[in-house]
Amino acid sequence: MAPVRHFGNQVFRGARTWREGVWRHEKRRGRFGWWWNTGGYAYYYDVPLEGPPDYISEIAEPDSAIEPDSGEPPEEAAPPSPPHVRQAYFYIDGVLKGTYNKLTECNEAQKSDPHGVCIWK
Repeated sequence: MAPVRHFGNQVFRGARTWREGVWRHEKRRGRFGWWWNTGGYAYYYDVPLEGPPDYISEIAEPDSAIEPDSGEPPEEAAPPSPPHVRQAYFYIDGVLKGTYNKLTECNEAQKSDPHGVCIWK
């Protein structure tokens, strides 16, 4: 019988089998990521590690859970929004009268109507 190894709070039988596993970047049951494949199971990790992991992931799937490759790249997250560009907005009585890239430009517009308000956001 293979020796019992404890990694964190998980138990794995067969240190040699664990060491001989391989990293795969694939999708299993809807979870795309890095899987350490060994002994008929794959263990999920956020990132690949150098060699075998020194702990056993709590997320494990049998080899049969691998999803067929559709030929399409995995869905990626939407690109980040561009950084917010600050602008000055000139209002008179709650009505937007102008948009400016510089607060000083808005202040010049405000001189023409002192009832107006510049808002920088």
